[in-house]
Amino acid sequence: MTAEVKPFPTPNITQITDSHCLIDPGEYEVAYLLHRTSTRFKRPNMTIWFQVISPGAAFGLYLPRYYNLEWVRKNGAFKAMRHSDCTREFIAVTDEPVKRLDRIPLADRYKGRVILARVDTVTTDSKNQKLPELARYSVIKQLLRSCTG
Repeated sequence: MTAEVKPFPTPNITQITDSHCLIDPGEYEVAYLLHRTSTRFKRPNMTIWFQVISPGAAFGLYLPRYYNLEWVRKNGAFKAMRHSDCTREFIAVTDEPVKRLDRIPLADRYKGRVILARVDTVTTDSKNQKLPELARYSVIKQLLRSCTG
């Protein structure tokens, strides 16, 4: 008898964006879920949510990658800066040039790819004060490359 492989249930946005977890720092394979633009700390930014697909204890957990942007609009449109992490990592993952900084096709290019990401632990808050052990959480610090074509 063979085991049936069942896909993850599709999570709702609240399940994803409300989940902050703590995993060991290191490199993990992740899959794109969604991205959202907003203004945090009076700066335009974007959060891209990924799901860990590497085997192990972190499998299935959601991790954010935060980027600073030049501007965002209410409809979700955004413009990245030429030498920003967002632009550099898009090129590293897709191996494509960015033609227009206000039309980076994140969802089109990231969906369906296995991406290698460097994960780290957040140990200080926005005021650079140490977080207690139980308040620490993991984030993606860098998207390194695509593991799939």
